[in-house]
Amino acid sequence: MNLLFHLTIIALTLSLTLGVPVLNLQKKVFRVDKKANQSFQADNWKKYIKDSKNYIESCRNVDSSESISMAYSLMVVAFLNMKQPNDALDSANLCISTYYANPDCHLKKATILLQLHRFEEAKNSLNIAERTTKEQLSVIDSYIIASRSSPERESYMTKKASYMQTLEFIELLRKIFSPK
Repeated sequence: MNLLFHLTIIALTLSLTLGVPVLNLQKKVFRVDKKANQSFQADNWKKYIKDSKNYIESCRNVDSSESISMAYSLMVVAFLNMKQPNDALDSANLCISTYYANPDCHLKKATILLQLHRFEEAKNSLNIAERTTKEQLSVIDSYIIASRSSPERESYMTKKASYMQTLEFIELLRKIFSPK
């Protein structure tokens, strides 16, 4: 169990750091308000959750579903750091219901389910994470083709690399947790 717990935390950490320079994506929290951002950077998990809930409540009708889902996604990290996997799972489910196309939500749910030894459900979540990642890759490819400037293309290429790493990570999780 201890090894499984540590592998799950490593898995979540890796999934968080995929892409736009390591940890910067999480530190920016996709426009999550400044208070929540400061709490996340300070590893003040209880305050981060409180600030994120305030952000979600205040901005639900004005910010994008994708941004709101990232707030839920990062609440998963906070709950896991506080050793509250059931609350983390609730946040992962809210992340999914807010923006189903966010592969990170499904990947986090899978890692939590692995930690809770709910292997069949974890497998299903990994399958959904893989499918949504491939869908996002397809969208990104069309944006790369349509991009009009080098910085814009570079930004999409970075996102594409992140999604490719996500697919590699999903395969790694499958190998680690598949029955021998």
